[in-house]
Amino acid sequence: MACPRFLLRTFTAGMLLIFTVSAHADSLRADFSPLTLRPRTNAPALFDLTLHHSGAGLLEGVVEVDFEVGDLAFRQHTAELTLAPGRQSVRLITPPMPHQGYGGVEAHLRFLAKKTTLDLGRFTVVAEVRTLRNSVVAVCDGRGTGGRDGTLWQSLRRESLFPPGVNVSNVIATAPVFLPSEDFPANPLALFAYDLVLLDGDGLAQLRERQLAALIRWVEAGGSLCVLPGRGLKDGHAEFLRTLTAATPAAVGSIGESGEWQGDDAQPRLLHVGLGRVVLARHPENGVFASDEWKRAAGFLWRMRRSISEQMIGGSGWSPERVEWLESSEDGKRRNRLGSYLQTLLPTSTRLISPGVLALILGGFLVAVGPGDWFLLGALRRRRWTWVVFPLVATGCTWLVIDAAGRALGRTDQRGALVVTDVGSGGRVLRESRFELLLTARNRDVRVEYRNAFAVPSALGTGRIYNAYADGGAAAPLSFAGTVPARYIVRQQLRQWTPQFNRVASLEAIAASGAAMPWPEIEAALAEVGDPFPRLREIFNKRTECALFLFHGDGSPQVLNSPTNVPHGLEELCRGPRSGLAGLFSGTAPDAGGDAADLTLFDPSDLREWVLVISRKTPDGVQLVRRFFRKDLK
Repeated sequence: MACPRFLLRTFTAGMLLIFTVSAHADSLRADFSPLTLRPRTNAPALFDLTLHHSGAGLLEGVVEVDFEVGDLAFRQHTAELTLAPGRQSVRLITPPMPHQGYGGVEAHLRFLAKKTTLDLGRFTVVAEVRTLRNSVVAVCDGRGTGGRDGTLWQSLRRESLFPPGVNVSNVIATAPVFLPSEDFPANPLALFAYDLVLLDGDGLAQLRERQLAALIRWVEAGGSLCVLPGRGLKDGHAEFLRTLTAATPAAVGSIGESGEWQGDDAQPRLLHVGLGRVVLARHPENGVFASDEWKRAAGFLWRMRRSISEQMIGGSGWSPERVEWLESSEDGKRRNRLGSYLQTLLPTSTRLISPGVLALILGGFLVAVGPGDWFLLGALRRRRWTWVVFPLVATGCTWLVIDAAGRALGRTDQRGALVVTDVGSGGRVLRESRFELLLTARNRDVRVEYRNAFAVPSALGTGRIYNAYADGGAAAPLSFAGTVPARYIVRQQLRQWTPQFNRVASLEAIAASGAAMPWPEIEAALAEVGDPFPRLREIFNKRTECALFLFHGDGSPQVLNSPTNVPHGLEELCRGPRSGLAGLFSGTAPDAGGDAADLTLFDPSDLREWVLVISRKTPDGVQLVRRFFRKDLK
């Protein structure tokens, strides 16, 4: 009787479990949608996740999202959630998304509770894309969800920079994201999802102090901001505008009795703030954003090279026949050059197993399986044991060879790193990127925690930002667990002696910067009239551990103490490529992508722009400290 009772209890428990899972599955459903159907290329993407819990009691767990981008895939987990009956919304920020080419992006959602897993379905979150680069303009105008005039943001599209008749729809596309003031990010890293931010009318007046601080931090790191102030401004908003115009006294204005910013000039003000760009303007009286001044302002925000921008405005720019030239992408080339440089930081030679050790192992094997086996087992009258002794000896010798090879190759991981630190006045860190190449001595499952940063693993030399599921799906995929980018853990599987290329981007120093630079003396040299290099040479002449590069215009840089480990392509990293779509622009807003397209600093056609680069060795590679500044030679 015991057996039937046991089977009955097992069957009952199983049915209860099935009913419980079914009840939870029926009580929980999800809506998952991106803020725009065309997210920014090679940049973080923002998604709205809404969970509807119609059951009784609390439901605890995390949401697991499997993103499938063509033949690539990665996994992201939310922070721990406690769902009460009703509706709960979560804003999900992804790491920089790989470019999906001509395919779409699908997401498979599951809710991982403590005792069960609930399938929430599959969602197509990004439609098929047929452009080389997608751009996003974030619009905050304080008008809620309706009543918008699209003339303003459409005049800021990147496509509007090209003359009429030049069709670039297969190359670039610009999409808007309309953000209510309460949804505007308070974390500057969340703004990496956008190329340009537009504050129109009440959009500025409704932002809070933390949101304004995040916006300034993002602009200093290279963001582009267009502000058309309305009424209702308060002291905090006035301080925000004064901060933006601090470096340009002619653009300073004041707040009138109606709470409206009153500038001294009706023309758009083009301002450099840190590494970023700001346009401070009023609405034109005729409501038309088609003047040459406004086109020049739009080109300034997109960092179109000055010489190209003037050609476009003058009507002598790109003809329809030259659009194919734009389609040559420099992203993969730049990533491969970075990877090639990082490989030079690793050991260039390997140690071979000593011939004496190999001879000793091989000789011992031959003695053991030959005369040793014959005479010893013969003396013991146990020659039939040879079927046991031979495999054991062969296995032991194989293990000795493997151990000798491991000792020769080394048992420690090899790392090489290039750290690019962009600083402002006085050496204040504006942003920092660490490009790391890792060779592991064995297969490893690595988990690394990041805070206030974006981490982008890349398959070196393949042009792919993320690896597909390893071993045909048998191993765990690349995963991000936690709240990106505030605090999360990245898990990736590293294969023995297979190079892994990662980028970590932050708006603060990622690691210790080493010896301090004489910034007061450097700033004094940069402020002097004329070429600052002679004075910089005096400052760094005795600091032989540092190399100095001064970029200006389109010529070769001035160099002091050039070491042999300076990155190949340093000039392109600062000045940008000369061809393709990127050849028309002097950089982009920060995106933390693996292609490093956002690290271009200056416009070689603008002779007022300079870049000072200080190169110095670190324990695992090289650090480049870059200082962008503007000055006339006269």
